[in-house]
Formats: sequence, C-alpha cells, structure tokens
Amino acid sequence: MRQLSRTLPVTSVRPNLRTWIPSLDVLHGGLPRTTLLVDSPNTVVATGKTVFALTISSRRYPTLYVDTEQNLNRKTLSRYGVQEASIAVVRGIDHYCLQLLDDVATVIVDSASATNDLMMLVRETTYRENLLLLVLDQNRAWINRRYSSQERKLIKVVDAVLEFRSVSTIRRGMEVIGRTVEVSNQLAVDWPVIELDLLFGTGFDRTKDLVRALTEVGRIKRHGQVLMDMERKVGVGYALTPSYMEDFDLGRFQYGA
Repeated sequence: MRQLSRTLPVTSVRPNLRTWIPSLDVLHGGLPRTTLLVDSPNTVVATGKTVFALTISSRRYPTLYVDTEQNLNRKTLSRYGVQEASIAVVRGIDHYCLQLLDDVATVIVDSASATNDLMMLVRETTYRENLLLLVLDQNRAWINRRYSSQERKLIKVVDAVLEFRSVSTIRRGMEVIGRTVEVSNQLAVDWPVIELDLLFGTGFDRTKDLVRALTEVGRIKRHGQVLMDMERKVGVGYALTPSYMEDFDLGRFQYGA
C-alpha cells in the first residue's frame, strides 16, 4: 500500500470537481475532491447529507457507496434518481472495495464513525485525479466534540469540511414539506454560505438553487416575476424552463454576467 509522505495541505492545488449542485458549481466552482460532510453540532434532525451525496452521484456516474451504516436501499436510490447500474454498494473497506476505485468517479462513505479503515481509502483516492470522495459523519461525534483517532487524522487531510445546519422549515399551508439547510465550509472562513431547500421525499430543489445562484452572479435578471438571461425568457418566479435546466446540466453556457 502506498503511503502519503506528508499531510496534504488544507488548500489543495488540485482543481475542484463539478457537482451539479448549482450553488456549489456557480459560486464555488464545484467541490474539493476530498470533502467531509457533517451535521451542525446543535441539531438533532437530519440535514440532508445523504441526499446531498446521492444528488451528486446521480449526475457523476459511476459511484462507489461504502454503506457501513447499512441504510441504503433500492427505494432510496430510485427516489433521488440514482440508477442501480451506475452504483456499486459495499459494506466495508477491503481489497475488493479498493479495486473498484479505478472504475468510479465518485466515492461516498457513510459514515466516518463506523469505518475502521477509512484512512486507507483516503490514501488510495489521493492518487486519482478525477475522483470525488465524500465522507459523511454522524452528528454524535461533533455534538460531544469527542473525535476518534481516525476522525482527527481525517480532518487533517480533507480539502473541505461542509457543515449542514437546518435553519427553518418549509411549509405548504400548515403542512411541513421540507427544511432549509445552510452549508458552510469549516476550513475556509471566506467561503460564502450556501442555502439549499430540502424537500421531503424529493431531494434538493435544484431549480430554485440555480435561480438564486445565477441571480447572485448576474447571469439572470428579474423583471417582476419574469426571469431573463439577456434577451431570453428562461422562467417565472423560481421556475425555470426545462431547456434552460438542460443547458446548465450540459454546460452550454458560462456563469457570470
């Protein structure tokens, strides 16, 4: 097994990878290739880390999912648009798991606290230029601030620690249909916080997220409720035309004014 000769710097020179999460791609140029996802230390509710990871994997084929928590099932994959043929699910990190790394674009580990050989996987992914590693950690480790030896090592080598914080509920009338989640990078104080709407049973509202992001960078202009991209009408309110969403997903236009 190859060993790291030194601890990787927090600010890696390796380019970020596209995620198809609009605010991440537009405002931050994608996601650092080794990223830890954690809950806010003051929350006891789910904040969408798994949904976030699956949303990315549904766009970046293929995926290796290390399901040490044994929570992933076919219904969950289908709900968030992940095709079974594009994802390999394993229960732990072993020789077979490492062999799959050359054939995938995204690796998801769920979770850090339930995986004994995580650092071995981190070392192996370091040598693969176009691989995105997402490590999910349960909030219990962060609430008590009691890090395991492995978690302390992990924090030293990841490129980003994204903290997910539930800030409000989303209602339709009296019914709670989701929650708004803030995502911040705990390793970069100048990293602007992004806000995502998590809809129960559906996932993140990518359309609303894209409108927010492109409005912030000046690509989309509002004329009342009408959304305009230069002379092109692309939507109303927070609803975009399907063709415009397709243009974004296929990278047909540049971000910015």
